[in-house]
Amino acid sequence: MASYLDTSAITDTKQFPVKKGTIDFLQNSHKVDTKEVVRALAGSNVGGAAPIVLGGCVNSGTWNGNGTTGSVITTAGSVMFLGIVYVVPAANFTISGSNIPVFNFVTSQYTANADPVTYTDGTTGNIHDIVTMVLSSGTTTGSQAANYADCIFMKNLLQLDSKIDSSIATEVTNRNAAIAAVGTGWQNVGNAGVSLGTVGGGTVSQSGTTNYINWVVIGNTIHLTFDISVTISGTPSAITFVLPGSNQWAASFSGTNIIFAQGNSDNLGSVNFTGASNATKVLMGLVTGTISSSITRFSGSLTGQIV
Repeated sequence: MASYLDTSAITDTKQFPVKKGTIDFLQNSHKVDTKEVVRALAGSNVGGAAPIVLGGCVNSGTWNGNGTTGSVITTAGSVMFLGIVYVVPAANFTISGSNIPVFNFVTSQYTANADPVTYTDGTTGNIHDIVTMVLSSGTTTGSQAANYADCIFMKNLLQLDSKIDSSIATEVTNRNAAIAAVGTGWQNVGNAGVSLGTVGGGTVSQSGTTNYINWVVIGNTIHLTFDISVTISGTPSAITFVLPGSNQWAASFSGTNIIFAQGNSDNLGSVNFTGASNATKVLMGLVTGTISSSITRFSGSLTGQIV
């Protein structure tokens, strides 16, 4: 909300008599602007019962929370409390017994050609109030404006926003790098690029010259197809192959048609991972049993998400 006086109609011959409401209007107009600026940074905390420390008010003493004793030595600063900004002088005092650090309103007067004023009826009074929030020792049941322990420090809110922004930026960078790494069209890891391994004993090696892993990225989804001929010794529980893009892949792939060629028959396979949340390898085995040397080829397709 923008609040201001429209002075376009005022001239030397058409003057404007100032009313009490005009002064109130001018005093309150900036409060809305300030409150909205702080709200943009502190969110729904503005206007609540907790003081929002805009700057300073940092305790370097030994007191470290309600229920403890020790010195309170705070720097000067400012707080927003119930939608109004107050200056807070530096403080130095000791907390003992059941006392706690509390804020209280302290009013002083601006006296440089100001207070006291003489009204038109001949009476005098002070109207130029300077209100600060002073930190001192008090009780939990006192009439204080607020408790220091309830303060919300703006710097902590801004640091949290910065960490969140940094985390989001890192995720976006990693995701974009992953997408860029695999490209947008079907690509191929040929015979020389297929990296195989085993789990649970035994060894595996490629055989033949037509092995491949094809993949394509659509949005953040990767689709893989593969067909790899192998020679196996021992009885491994699973065969692995390294994913393109190494640790750029999520730990959840779906595959419904993993096939192991064994002699003259095909056997249904299952898919899993090694490497926890940043999976680097696809791990595949038979639905039941171990992989024997009679397995000569495995093939299938997978769908998963880029981290």
